[in-house]
Amino acid sequence: MNKGVLGLEFGIAMPMVVITLNFIYGIFSAYWYVATCSNENHK
Repeated sequence: MNKGVLGLEFGIAMPMVVITLNFIYGIFSAYWYVATCSNENHK
């Protein structure tokens, strides 16, 4: 019954998985923010 987080068995590597996913999400969200908030889209 010990499946870990959301049923994934990453074990001791789970913090590294979380950091990696947050890094990828941060890059995507920064790109999305710049793309939607740039002045070129609001002329």
